[in-house]
Amino acid sequence: MVRLIEVKATRGGPTTPFWLTRTEREVSLEHPAVWRLYRLHDLSTAPGLFVLPPPLEASVTLEAETWRAGFD
Repeated sequence: MVRLIEVKATRGGPTTPFWLTRTEREVSLEHPAVWRLYRLHDLSTAPGLFVLPPPLEASVTLEAETWRAGFD
């Protein structure tokens, strides 16, 4: 079976914010049965791991941080 795994890691704790690209979110929505986000945390001291399945909005708050500006 195919698995699509996105890994986000931090030296901070499990609730440290992380960046997610539009493409990563789109893939999570297009392939929810096989896509998972693996969250690694506390890498400097006592590494931990948890897994977030889609939809991500059930586990985290997604906020737009940047905008693409284009010309018509």
